[in-house]
Amino acid sequence: ATLMYQLIQSLPFPGKLSARHRVAVAEAQMAAMRYKQAEWDLVSQTKAAYYDLYLLDRELEIQQEQLLWLEQAVASAQARYASGTATQAELLTVQAEVLEASNMRSVLLNRRQAMVAHLNHLLSRASHEPLGEPGPLPLEPLPLSPDELLLAAQECQAELLVFRYSAERADAAWRLAKRELLPDLETMFELRDPAMGPIGPWDLTLALVIPFWFWTKQRYGVKAALYDKESAQAAYAAMQNEIARRIHAHWHEAMAAYRSARLAA
Repeated sequence: ATLMYQLIQSLPFPGKLSARHRVAVAEAQMAAMRYKQAEWDLVSQTKAAYYDLYLLDRELEIQQEQLLWLEQAVASAQARYASGTATQAELLTVQAEVLEASNMRSVLLNRRQAMVAHLNHLLSRASHEPLGEPGPLPLEPLPLSPDELLLAAQECQAELLVFRYSAERADAAWRLAKRELLPDLETMFELRDPAMGPIGPWDLTLALVIPFWFWTKQRYGVKAALYDKESAQAAYAAMQNEIARRIHAHWHEAMAAYRSARLAA
């Protein structure tokens, strides 16, 4: 039997590998931003639960003060009723208010226990583990304007960046689909005289791999990639508008809350 030596290497048309690289990079960036979004969602939920617990504790303080005041009002009403200066209906009204305030305090305590369990869950702690009272929250003005927040969101907002990298991936995939119409190269090294062993003369052959049978199919693939690109770009523009809307809405809500808090302080 004759021993033949051949080395064959396929070479993609120039530009195909770089296009595939851009697609892979965009997909990796999308995955990283999805992970970052999940991380930020958890942080946001934890902060919201902490602030809700802080507000609930303040509400409990107010309810406790109201309950003490009503208990004093009951004692006063009982004394006036005993002296004949108050009617039984007035005494019963005050006692009913005490019962209602006491029941509301019990409801708030149960809500606090549920909120503590939720916060412990977010912190990967046992649900029944006790949690101290939240520390005081400083009243500070908003450090950035809506326009500054929007500029920061363009670079840091993970949800928006997912759409941005999705548009970049769709653009790279469209460019790759167009390059797939171009022929690939195939090189082959073949030993000219096997009797001389592997150190003999070698022939180099270059061939073009032209996708005749799949050219029509690939052409429609290019159209589909173009539509995907336009769809991704439209989705990115829509998300930019949505992020701008959220920033302006939340900024004005926060500003209104800040001004109300300053008046109450």
